[in-house]
Amino acid sequence: LYVVGSESVVCVLIVCILCSKPIMRRIRPAVLEVGMTFMMVSLMYLTVLSVPTRLCKIQGYDFREVLGPDAYESDSGVLLVVDGFITAAHYAVPIRWFVMFPLVLAGVLLYGLSVLVIGSEEPPLNQIFNALILICIAIVTSWGKRVTEVDERKAFHDIIKERSLRCQAEHKLARAEEEAGSSGSQQERQARDLQSQTDSVPTTTQTGMIFEALFEEGDAATQLEKVGDIGDLEHWRINESEVQIMTEESLGSGGFGDV
Repeated sequence: LYVVGSESVVCVLIVCILCSKPIMRRIRPAVLEVGMTFMMVSLMYLTVLSVPTRLCKIQGYDFREVLGPDAYESDSGVLLVVDGFITAAHYAVPIRWFVMFPLVLAGVLLYGLSVLVIGSEEPPLNQIFNALILICIAIVTSWGKRVTEVDERKAFHDIIKERSLRCQAEHKLARAEEEAGSSGSQQERQARDLQSQTDSVPTTTQTGMIFEALFEEGDAATQLEKVGDIGDLEHWRINESEVQIMTEESLGSGGFGDV
């Protein structure tokens, strides 16, 4: 019961940590990796040592006398548990290879502890063969994890390099477009200024041509009427109702008379 309770506590603790976002944000990634590895090692040991036949051996009893003559023990359970934890941790848990190495070492040592200290019902030759197979599985799994990490880091580096080159190319293109646009806009601005200067010459406007005609020979009254019409159109002509003649006051005098 104590072992089963310990397993339950470890499982609940792992689930709570993984599901709690505030805890995941406050814990540093390296600390989280070490903690997860320690929990998986503890859970693996508790799972292997909580088998009734193995508990009987640890306490010094014959499991056949306690559990009955039909009770049977095999190393296959230990091997499957160790292999399952190692494989699942390497392929399902996002932990770096060197942080997960203690889990692999603990799994191999757990089988050695189960065989040499607690005792095994397997023949010695089978024990050696099982140990070699487990070591090979651990090495291949760890090597595959390492290769995967290297490939992922290279892929990430390639993505960063590609995006950096793309950003530099887009920046150069934008600078070239700005320079071309500024050059073109400057030329257009100069052309508009020249056109504006040409259009602003008094002799080129309609009012300027009419005032210029006043100095030429012709009907001055007709030209003044045209000037008045333009003044009404452009709203700069003063109406007669807005003008008040002061006959008794003099504003000034000059060569052309008094005002």
